[in-house]
Order: sequence, then C-alpha cells, then structure tokens
Amino acid sequence: IYDEKTRAANCSGVVYESIYILTAAHCVVNFAQSEKIIVEKNNGEKRSVVAILGHSDYRGILSGDDIGLLLINRKFNVSNIKVTNLNESEKTLKIYKEKLILAGYGLNENREESKSLATATQRDISDKGVSIIGDIFNKNKMVAAGKWERKIAKYSGACEGDSGGGLFTAERTPTLIGLVSFGSVDCANGEPTVYTKV
Repeated sequence: IYDEKTRAANCSGVVYESIYILTAAHCVVNFAQSEKIIVEKNNGEKRSVVAILGHSDYRGILSGDDIGLLLINRKFNVSNIKVTNLNESEKTLKIYKEKLILAGYGLNENREESKSLATATQRDISDKGVSIIGDIFNKNKMVAAGKWERKIAKYSGACEGDSGGGLFTAERTPTLIGLVSFGSVDCANGEPTVYTKV
C-alpha cells in the first residue's frame, strides 16, 4: 500500500471480502493527505483506494486500536480467510499458539525490499508481553509474537513495511488474528512484534 506520487507510507495489508484492505491505523493516518493511494498485489495487479477509515479510538500505535480499513475501486480475486473477533481471539490463540504466520511486504533481515509476500513462523508470547515490551502492552487489545532464534538469541518478526500485515493461524483456511502494529525499529534488535487484535 503506497502513495502513488511519492511512493511514501509503504505498508502491508490484508485483503478482506475481495474489496476491503485491513491495515494499521498508523498507515491510514499517513495516507490522509495523499492524492492517490495504490494497493498492489505481488503479481503486479493494482487497485485504487476510494475510501479510508481509521479506528475511532486510535490515539497512536500504543493505544491498541491500530486498525484501519481501505475500500478499493475493484475487487481482487483472492482466497477466503476467516477473521476472528476479540471474544474468540483468546481461544484461537490457545489452539494455535505455536502455529502462527506473519505475512507482509516489509524489509527482510538484511533491510532489502521484498518483491513478493514474505511469511515467517511466529509463536504467541503474549503471556510474556509486559515483561518483554513493558507496561504499554495491553493483552486485551494486543498480541505479542515472534520466533526465538537460538543461534542469535533474538526474536524474529516484522520489519519496516510490514505494518498492517496479518498474523494468521497456520491452517488450510487461515484465520486472521491481528495486524502488525509495532516492533523492532531496526529489524534486528530481537524484540517481538506487537499486533493489534482484530
């Protein structure tokens, strides 16, 4: 997702019901002054954004309400996903704690741009959220996830450009659990990624 003129505010998103893009509210705020926002799939297929909506309670990435919605001008032909809700997310996370997938178009660990959708295995570590991330972590609205990499003694997760990307269950028809909100600024400091629950 990007501003066509400046190529700025590059974010990821999740196609929902073929015509909507779920993304981070902090991405939506960046798009407010743009003339033309483009959503591009990794096959080069593009759509224009015709309406933008941020969560009404969004007060910054630490608010836990970092969710935005984009309406595109024509449908994408995509596979269906399921979307959990706050009431069901805890139950779903218990079942798939060890089987989560991050999907996004952000930079890789070498800070190189990804030309296609990248995925990474993640593990729910929300039970350690406050001890790892601090008091800003709100377990009612956020999920902390990452994959502990023993060789480097750090968590792997989202990077710049992954904001708004999805955290899914690893099953035949994936369930969207959350959207990338924030995490490691330099992509390599080993902090887990924080997702806003959907």
